[in-house]
Amino acid sequence: MPLRDAISSAALSNITAFGARDLSSTAWACAKFRYSDLPLFDAISSAARATIAQFGVQDISNLAWACAKNARSDLPLCAAISAASMRLLSSSFPPQSLANIAWAFARLVILDTPLLYAISASSLARLGDGVRFRPMELSSTAWAVSICSIDDGPCLNSIAAASIALITSFDQQDLARPAWSFATLHVLNGPLF
Repeated sequence: MPLRDAISSAALSNITAFGARDLSSTAWACAKFRYSDLPLFDAISSAARATIAQFGVQDISNLAWACAKNARSDLPLCAAISAASMRLLSSSFPPQSLANIAWAFARLVILDTPLLYAISASSLARLGDGVRFRPMELSSTAWAVSICSIDDGPCLNSIAAASIALITSFDQQDLARPAWSFATLHVLNGPLF
């Protein structure tokens, strides 16, 4: 596709001028359209690792999602994403960003136990504070926790309680993920099951 190739070429020649939002948005757009340009992704990865301290929550979430969507298990970049996430988790990480990062690491089969426990704890705190998670955020977080075998009963029980409250708005995948997740971890939650 001529426009895509032109954008890729221009991005590669200007990658050092890209800020955090430019890098994460470019990676996200490539992943969204399933465009796998290895030289461009490698340049984004290198530039992102060098500037990860400047990334905000949305930038980190988009970059993690892009890695997983394109099945790019770039371990140095994932380590940088993990470190940046851990640094920002105490701030107001929105539920979608928590779910995206947990989903991305689980999908890439990167068992970053400290990060996943921190996401689980942050999710639990947010659910306890009354922050509303959407069905996809609840089901994705439950799925990621179970894929990585993180046995966090309090978080899963909070996900179950929040899921019950929203169960009528769950689609098929949102229903299947927590059921599979709880069964995989052998967690019996009375009200949910």
